[in-house]
Amino acid sequence: MHIQIFMTKFYQKRTPNFSSIYKLALFAFFVFTIFSCNKEDEIGLDLIPQKEMLNLEFCDTLLLKSYTVYNDTFSTKNKTLSLVGSYHDPIFGKTAAGFLTEFRLSSTDVEFDETSYVNSFTLNMVVDDYYGDISTPMTINVYNISREINTETEFTEFDKNQYVTEDSLITSFTFTPSQNGQDTLIKINLPIEFANRFLGYSDQEFIDNAKGLYVTINENETSESILYIDLVSSKSNLDLEYTYFDGEDSVTTNFLYLINSACERQNIFTHNYEGTEISSEITLGENSINEVNYIQAMRGVNTIIEFPDLKSIVQDQKIAIMKAELVITESEDYVSSDYQACEKLNIIVLNDSLEYLNAPDYDILGSEHFNSEYINNSYVFNMTAYTQGLITSDVYDNSKLIVSAFANTISANRVVVNSGNSATNRIKLKLYYLKL
Repeated sequence: MHIQIFMTKFYQKRTPNFSSIYKLALFAFFVFTIFSCNKEDEIGLDLIPQKEMLNLEFCDTLLLKSYTVYNDTFSTKNKTLSLVGSYHDPIFGKTAAGFLTEFRLSSTDVEFDETSYVNSFTLNMVVDDYYGDISTPMTINVYNISREINTETEFTEFDKNQYVTEDSLITSFTFTPSQNGQDTLIKINLPIEFANRFLGYSDQEFIDNAKGLYVTINENETSESILYIDLVSSKSNLDLEYTYFDGEDSVTTNFLYLINSACERQNIFTHNYEGTEISSEITLGENSINEVNYIQAMRGVNTIIEFPDLKSIVQDQKIAIMKAELVITESEDYVSSDYQACEKLNIIVLNDSLEYLNAPDYDILGSEHFNSEYINNSYVFNMTAYTQGLITSDVYDNSKLIVSAFANTISANRVVVNSGNSATNRIKLKLYYLKL
């Protein structure tokens, strides 16, 4: 069995040095974009003098190379959402999510006297959203971890045994998410025995001994949904209700252990592609001739796109790209009502030195306008500046585009798209250009 497990790896963002000609092309593209932002189908074209329109060339027949690879690009550290759950997709196999998190004292110099005893200890987690079928029961395991969460080291896989043992399991909680109704708060009762240890801790002893929690799905079950947990919400915490005596009077009160932005957090994803088409596609790599490619969030898989024939349209002449659109279409054979396609896709550039760069169009347009939304079963990216750079500059020679799910480490969507080899609706670069 081959199980790919992904955790953390930062990708570098570098801004290449551009030649003056390329800078001019970028400036022209910027002007075209500003004045055409409300006419996406005519970006740049409406500014061309009518007489020049006669010289405008169009091409959408360039062959593009595309294939599927494992995703090891995005960091899973301290994200806005933490994911827990699993699903078994007939195309993408079994996927599971969990997370590590610290928790902190809500105030210093807390003291529990000898008369104090615990009434309850509850882990509260706010559900922000979900992916999949929430009518299926889910079992969440909560572990006490024995070491600090190391977010400084870049892990390629998560070794559960480094953090927990079988004796570290605090509790298992089974519930059906859909039965919570409008209540977005998951409340997991933790054992009194676990809570009692905190009564005897000083502030320093708490810091030394309370390393955090590992919250994950029961490995022997498939829940068919992934929950998006907002740990940094003020309602996400550990709530200790206890009673103490003030003379002859008993007083019941609460003490909160906080999970906030100061706490180290780590999303953990596992993907088992055994027996799926993806497994063989990964093995073939750039030699794949499959008619589809695969994209999955939670650091699953990405699609690589290359443009080996782009410079063939130049043929020793200068051209100016007026508009370049990269069109990626979901495969009709793989559309699923059970597993929603990615709402957006993201593109970064992998250059010849294996460095990750923002596409220049991203730097010009920004994330909101560059990352393509799923509309009419397709994703369309404006790649004008990048395409011009491929033709007129050596900055992007032998570079590749990495196409991934947007919000990759805080969402669970996936999509199967037509490849550069597809007989219909293949990945396409639509070019409008002038010969100079």
